[in-house]
Amino acid sequence: MIKRQCPHARVIGLDPDPAVLRVAHRKAIHAGVAIELIEGRADRILDVVPRGASNKVVSSLVFHHLPLAAKRTALKAIFAILARGGGLYVADYGWQRTWLMRRLFRLVQHLDGFETTQPNADGALPGLMAETGFDGVIEAHVVLTPTGSISLYAAHRS
Repeated sequence: MIKRQCPHARVIGLDPDPAVLRVAHRKAIHAGVAIELIEGRADRILDVVPRGASNKVVSSLVFHHLPLAAKRTALKAIFAILARGGGLYVADYGWQRTWLMRRLFRLVQHLDGFETTQPNADGALPGLMAETGFDGVIEAHVVLTPTGSISLYAAHRS
């Protein structure tokens, strides 16, 4: 979808799971777009993209899988690859504001582990982004789902 909206952009998909990359490859072929798909973890993005070489980074449902230390490491790596003025856009489980959302999110926590998911449920991601050096960190939107609320965050590197 990103490549279709920005056909001249270099789009790199990074995931540690080869099966996920195969699915992404099939989707790219079906969409008629050429993207790079690389096996790797978010906290190792500097192995793939040079410092200051990216204008935008998009992360979808990654951070709730990472332990707190890896969340920080991944954000530092993303910050490092972003050029000045570059943007970070994250869609992930965020602060579970209501009793119902917290209750629904328990399913995710049982599947993915409480240690990795609780910081997200407590709303830690915006603070971690700011702590890393990102400016203008906002929660732009919240989407209620059957497994809890997903927050859409935006931030930039000055």
